[in-house]
Amino acid sequence: MALSSPHGITPVRMRTSRFRAVQAPWRVRVVAGLLLILGGAAVAAAADLPAVGATEIGLQSVYSFGITSNAQMVTFFPRLGQVVRVMEGSRPAVLTFAIEGIFSRVVETSHAMELGGGLLLRYRVVLPVLQPYAELGGGMLYSDLRRFDLGSRILFAAQGAVGLQIPLAGDGLAATAGYRFRHLSNAGQSRDNPGLNSNLLAVGLCYQF
Repeated sequence: MALSSPHGITPVRMRTSRFRAVQAPWRVRVVAGLLLILGGAAVAAAADLPAVGATEIGLQSVYSFGITSNAQMVTFFPRLGQVVRVMEGSRPAVLTFAIEGIFSRVVETSHAMELGGGLLLRYRVVLPVLQPYAELGGGMLYSDLRRFDLGSRILFAAQGAVGLQIPLAGDGLAATAGYRFRHLSNAGQSRDNPGLNSNLLAVGLCYQF
């Protein structure tokens, strides 16, 4: 670009630099966006923090596949729980004690069923969007699983789970999705106690009031 003067001074030519915008790869932008969303949620005030004594009902549907065998099954976990502790602060959380039913339909390696129940504790961080949770529980059940001898029809379960609870439209309604690890055994009722370890992928709904 040239500048001229009315007094005859030699025009001075000025150069303008061209800057080219550099865009980050789309993967970087996506990851950065997710980090901003999760980071914002972590420091945001929690919505709908329940009171001690609030009741929760829920149902999870689970696909299970064995680690130590090829046992595959579909399981339903109906649940009735109560909030026993509320922890306030910058990252509020609730502790829930629940009774859970167990009904499974084994589809591989043979057709069989499980029926029982158990107790569990759930720790859930109450954030506005994604609410991570962790669970520990145990129970007792009857199983007529065949082609894989567990030493008894009466079995005991120990399990742990992690997942996310996602609030939905409507007061108290939420969706859940998570992973469970479950160990089954006869707890020493017989000398033959091979046990059965399983991965469980769970989705469900819950309602708190």
